[in-house]
Amino acid sequence: MSPEMVQTLMSNPELMTLLKDPKMQECMKIIMTEGQDTLEEKMTHDEDLRNKVIQLNRIMGMGM
Repeated sequence: MSPEMVQTLMSNPELMTLLKDPKMQECMKIIMTEGQDTLEEKMTHDEDLRNKVIQLNRIMGMGM
């Protein structure tokens, strides 16, 4: 990611709010410690977690 793209994403209030959300912090912890496969498994059983990931992907897609 270019510095400009990072700056654009970091100036997005929706992204900043999402990153502060405890469910999104849980998601980030899972991906860093247990990996993508574990996150995907947990998303099948946790609709809120799945929705947060979808929201993040949407925001990131807009910034790229």
